[in-house]
Amino acid sequence: TNTATPEILCLLADTYLAEGPDITNDQTKTVETLAKRALVIDPQWGNAYKILAQVANDRGEHQKAVEFANKALATKKPDIKAYLQRTLAYQAMGQNKLALADITEYLKYTATDPDMHVLRAGILRALKQPLEEIEEYKAALKLHYRDYTVYQLVQTYEQVGKFEPAIAELTKLIKATGQDAEAFQKRGHIYSRIKKYNEAIADYSKAISIEASPRFYKERAAIYQQMGNTRAAQADLAMSKKED
Repeated sequence: TNTATPEILCLLADTYLAEGPDITNDQTKTVETLAKRALVIDPQWGNAYKILAQVANDRGEHQKAVEFANKALATKKPDIKAYLQRTLAYQAMGQNKLALADITEYLKYTATDPDMHVLRAGILRALKQPLEEIEEYKAALKLHYRDYTVYQLVQTYEQVGKFEPAIAELTKLIKATGQDAEAFQKRGHIYSRIKKYNEAIADYSKAISIEASPRFYKERAAIYQQMGNTRAAQADLAMSKKED
């Protein structure tokens, strides 16, 4: 109606955007129309500019997203979520230092959102700052324990040669899930890197009992070969071909 307020118009626009990848082109056009209507009523309504920035990011128009985000933050009624949209735009354009500055600012308002810590960790990875990256993953895990975050943390630990903390994180994950073949495989792989071959074989054997993956057999065969157990290695390679 003609009496709809900017708040109502933007609430409807954000509701459409909540469809994520399922949003249609027609719905996206509706979102833009709603945001522009809001700005006609109140040019200082920052949320409307944030919505336009989000649409631009979704379309891959990242420079345009930055411009809309700038406007969203410069209004008398700024929308702090514009920091997130600008972060995503800068990250997509490879401007990771600018992305880091924005996500760091945004985290002042959303420190309890684990996804934002994971996002910051990803940017730190691109900037090759692994120690800070590790701290972000740990912060995310304190807020919400997820296997994806554990694997990212373990990968970073492994990259910097911190194998024991990586094993400890995987052990926690194994205790939490019990039947995660990938967790056993990954821990076995790290055990093999520090030449704890018996522990590595035990973990690979457990992984294979959960999921008889050809990859697991090949990797266990390589460990057997390092141990000098050629017969066991050949048997695993044969099983790998069979499962494949």
